[in-house]
Amino acid sequence: MEKGKVKIGYYNENRQEVVKAILCKGKLFGQNAIMGEDKRDEFAQSIDNNTSI
Repeated sequence: MEKGKVKIGYYNENRQEVVKAILCKGKLFGQNAIMGEDKRDEFAQSIDNNTSI
C-alpha cells in the first residue's frame, strides 16, 4: 500500500461486521491468496479517499 488506510474484516454468523485490522502504509494484506487458499471470508475495504495500493 502506498498511502491511505485499509480495513480488514469479515461478517459473523449474525451478519455483523467484525474488523480484524486497520492497515496503513507499509503493511501487507492478502496473505491467504499468496498461500493458495481459494475460499476467503474476509474483505479489504479502503477507509480513506486517498488510498492507493
